[in-house]
Amino acid sequence: MNNKLILMVVIPTLLFAFKSLYAIEIVGGNFEDVVIVANDDSDSSFSDLEGIPPGGPDGLNVDKDGNIYVLDAFGYKVLKFDKKGKWIPTFRLQMKKAGTVPDNMTVDNQGNVYVEKGRRILKFSPQGKFLFRSKEPKKNRPDTSTVDKKRLSSWERWQVERDEAANTRTVGPDLCVDKPGRIYTTGVREVIYIRDSELVIKDTIDIDRKGYYYYDIGITQKEVGDDIYFRWTKYLLRTSLEEYSQNRKVDTVATLPQELIQYRTFHEEYLIVTRQAPMIEEYYLMGFDEDSCFYFYRNEWGYDKQDEPENFCKKYTILKYRLKEGRLVKEKEVLIKLLRDKEECSKRALLHFQRQFLVFGDGTIYWLHGTVDTVKVSKITFDK
Repeated sequence: MNNKLILMVVIPTLLFAFKSLYAIEIVGGNFEDVVIVANDDSDSSFSDLEGIPPGGPDGLNVDKDGNIYVLDAFGYKVLKFDKKGKWIPTFRLQMKKAGTVPDNMTVDNQGNVYVEKGRRILKFSPQGKFLFRSKEPKKNRPDTSTVDKKRLSSWERWQVERDEAANTRTVGPDLCVDKPGRIYTTGVREVIYIRDSELVIKDTIDIDRKGYYYYDIGITQKEVGDDIYFRWTKYLLRTSLEEYSQNRKVDTVATLPQELIQYRTFHEEYLIVTRQAPMIEEYYLMGFDEDSCFYFYRNEWGYDKQDEPENFCKKYTILKYRLKEGRLVKEKEVLIKLLRDKEECSKRALLHFQRQFLVFGDGTIYWLHGTVDTVKVSKITFDK
């Protein structure tokens, strides 16, 4: 057999083997692994908590220079990587391993890092040095003392008890900052502005959520400006801290396309709360860029009846819409599928995230994923 024939046989075989070993299939776009960290118990690796679901890194952020930050919840630390994915050992952010694990984090345009931990916010310098933490937030529970629960239906009683338990003026599990560096977090039905100088609650932007969750309650973009966007029922709304504080102004930007809308019935939501039905899949508002484009994503489980409960495979859909004359016009779509019997579709795959996707001001999408053995941050781009 001549050399040319050998090459013709070997090269396609190698390409097929490489493709079959890879754990991710993407349609409508491409992704590039930037950060790849193996869990080898070194300073640059992550801690894991084995269980259902596997725990580990669950949040990411990016600063104005493209440096990538990953929150290692069970390691009580934040790791920093440059825009090429190289670990920066001079940045050391370690928290005390006491109380609750950190929930989420964000970084401002000056490089300061804010971490939510135990209903308080911790602030760290651009070098990772602890600066100070917020005070314990005051509770603001609704007055239900006059409600006769015996006369309520089971669904109405659950709503009252939920409101009694909810601290609507507390630090929530989502953090973001605007261009001037002002910090926002989420309550149950509102966005809370926290003054940077003292890290205390300063003002709130109260929007009735009508059954939607806090994941997309308020989105700011530190590379773009200080606008705050909300998803409220079938509308995309916009305001700013100044506009809302002065005259409660909230603008309707556009009506959401039908494919982004998930209506919830009381019975469906009650089943979800009582864990008698799977979560409803819906699109979440990921963010926006400097070119008036808005990004939404959805994740959904994919599994066969014979699969183990822990062995779920996920699919992600990312949609890009451009705002044109008061309408959201769909421009791009990417489908990401974790392939069955590969490492990211196994019992060791990371499943729980506070912030798994992030869109940067220039439209670059960052994706946190992987397993308890290898954590990755990838860049996603759409096909032209």
